[in-house]
Amino acid sequence: MRNGWVRRGVFGALAAALVATLGPWMPGSGAAPALAASRGASETVRIAIATDPTGLDPESVLQNEAGFVMSTIYDGLTKYRPGTTTVEPGLATSWAISQSGRRYVFTLRRGVTFQDGTPFDAKAVTAWLDRILNPRDPHYVGNQQGINDFNHFTFGDVGSYKALAPDKVAITLKKPNAEFLADLAMAWSGVTSPTAVDRYGYGLMTHPVGTGPFAFVRWARGQYIELRANPDYWGGAPRVGEIIFQEIPEASVRLLSLEQGKVQILGDVPPQDVARLRHMASVRVLTQPGLAVDGISLPVQTPPFNDVRVRRALNYAVDKRVLAKDLFFGLAKPMNSPDSTDEWSYVAQTSYTYDLATAKALLREAGYPNGFAATLYTYTNPRGYNPAGGAKVAEAIQGDLARVGVRLTIRQMDFAAFLSTVRKASFSGMASSGWSGDNGDPDDFMQPLYGCTAFDTGNSSHYCNKQVDAWFAEGLRTTSEAARKKIYAQVEARIWRDAPWIYLVYATQVRAESADVHGYLLNPTEMFFDMQRVSISSH
Repeated sequence: MRNGWVRRGVFGALAAALVATLGPWMPGSGAAPALAASRGASETVRIAIATDPTGLDPESVLQNEAGFVMSTIYDGLTKYRPGTTTVEPGLATSWAISQSGRRYVFTLRRGVTFQDGTPFDAKAVTAWLDRILNPRDPHYVGNQQGINDFNHFTFGDVGSYKALAPDKVAITLKKPNAEFLADLAMAWSGVTSPTAVDRYGYGLMTHPVGTGPFAFVRWARGQYIELRANPDYWGGAPRVGEIIFQEIPEASVRLLSLEQGKVQILGDVPPQDVARLRHMASVRVLTQPGLAVDGISLPVQTPPFNDVRVRRALNYAVDKRVLAKDLFFGLAKPMNSPDSTDEWSYVAQTSYTYDLATAKALLREAGYPNGFAATLYTYTNPRGYNPAGGAKVAEAIQGDLARVGVRLTIRQMDFAAFLSTVRKASFSGMASSGWSGDNGDPDDFMQPLYGCTAFDTGNSSHYCNKQVDAWFAEGLRTTSEAARKKIYAQVEARIWRDAPWIYLVYATQVRAESADVHGYLLNPTEMFFDMQRVSISSH
């Protein structure tokens, strides 16, 4: 998943209005503003998240918390079967693919409207694509400053698109793309209301309008985002009246809020809290093997990290098994491939087992018998792929590497500042890195981390191998899964050998819910899809 950055806006007027209307409420207090009397607590799901979204425009942000919220507001042309990454019809009820694998004709779902009343039809779809792909469009997302997006990966192969009828759209690709349908189901591919785009322009970041089960109401920065049920949702009216995503940075306060019934779902659960949660009669702990990896990116173009012996030495110097046991409390396992164990393409590699003698020998061979000094940039909050939190993992790495003479200075930053630092082309430090897969396809999982064109999305190591990039391209234009698996096996072996990361752990996805919540399903992408299914027991 994604972790992009946008410039943080100032919402003083909104915050002031909320305080005047609802009374003061402090971030992390565990309480959102009181709802109107006509909405009882049983009709509201409050979800605790650790940090504020960076924006709510699906084609302009790459950050998990943003995706959490957007996955309840927007729909894509395709969607994932609940609880999986298997693609099924979404806003498109069916599609036909040409023999060449390049032309897709989508039949659109009839009778759907956006939350602002705008009809969803072929005209709306082509307006959405114009906004993403047409530089002459007045709302072209590429003209915004300070954003990250996934548009190149999802729509970079689109050559043309055309409305064929009110309920039919043709999209023609420049070359076959095996993951295109899966890409269209991602939280970053939500179809936006053309009326809202015309009205708000780039302000869609704070005024999201889609066709999803919940509609945006308001956002108090650093406090909460309120969504209201969309009674006309094509997938069935939601079973609760409202969702509130409540920002509570402190893990202990999030836990207490769930225990006291002030929130119903925890979006981030630190591993050390799982045992306590499992002993609470009023709480259920939910786990699922995730499409998630956690590691430390190494700046491969900067000495001493431009020597593969140094990078391999650092991998041997870190005890991943102790890390998985002590910091992740057994809810993680050491990585043995750059791919996720839950991807169909996964191939285990020879592990970098903890071996200080090998690490020291490699450093001597590379000309660093006494080690060296370096800076490790990290974030303060937990992530889905690193529920232990960046700072704790960084401190463990600091201790391990000190044993081979590597002296780390840790620089902790809030998440937005961290991303704006490590995703610059000029960045040359070590960085806490991770990824949560978006669509269950290996290209989505590995190209954003290791592709030559992905320095501004996930490749903070600045690893660029032309052969690997060629394999990425071949994997996308190949339709046979068996043939693709052979291609990605080569990708995984080459990247593992080149060691652009210190490979740490595969984290298990963990969430917790109140026992009176029903119908909530984890998704491997960590997003809050299908929230219209969720209900709250009456007391």
